[in-house]
Amino acid sequence: AIQTARLLDDSRRQVSGLSLVVRSLRTQSHEHANLIHALYGLLAMDEVEEARRLIAEADERYRLAHDGVAPAIENTVVCGFLLAETAIIGNADIRLDVDPSSSLASLPPNVSELDVVTILGNLIANAVDAVSEMPPERRWVTVCISDADGGLSIRVRDAGPGVSAEDEERLFMPGFSTKPDHTGFGLSLVRSIVHHAGGTIRLVRDDGPGVAFDIHIPAP
Repeated sequence: AIQTARLLDDSRRQVSGLSLVVRSLRTQSHEHANLIHALYGLLAMDEVEEARRLIAEADERYRLAHDGVAPAIENTVVCGFLLAETAIIGNADIRLDVDPSSSLASLPPNVSELDVVTILGNLIANAVDAVSEMPPERRWVTVCISDADGGLSIRVRDAGPGVSAEDEERLFMPGFSTKPDHTGFGLSLVRSIVHHAGGTIRLVRDDGPGVAFDIHIPAP
């Protein structure tokens, strides 16, 4: 029974990570299709300069996203996921920044790439929800990742309204959510992955607006 439970938990974590990757790829595919359709329409109307302008805008947006993520994140799966999330979130006028002090060349053996995608995907989604109704100057999310000492540290910070002391005690409970249309299993799944790898997760309040989630998984 214990072995079966572990297998089911591993399968759930892998499915969650794959689902997040597929969602990002599907959204990017849809976005590229829209761009191609717009370009086709402009060229059909002989609006060559407008088509060039649209291409330049799209190229600049992806260049900025790449320059902000790729130099720090060498792991290709994690880098690709963050690039996709940056583009997707940017369409909602929310900025996703990867801290320039980040560095990720390799993962500890007790954490898979899909585990990291699941962690980042859920924490970023929660942070985006938190800032979605904020004024423009607070519509941002930052991510910092480090593989120092062979372990893995992740911080996802938002500039949202924060978390009440009452809700903080229930944040990681399965099924709990402050949003009526959410299942409330994202943070519970993240905690499960982190604890399974022998790590810790905590909510942090500091001098700035919003909150941060800090994760540390030491090398085994």
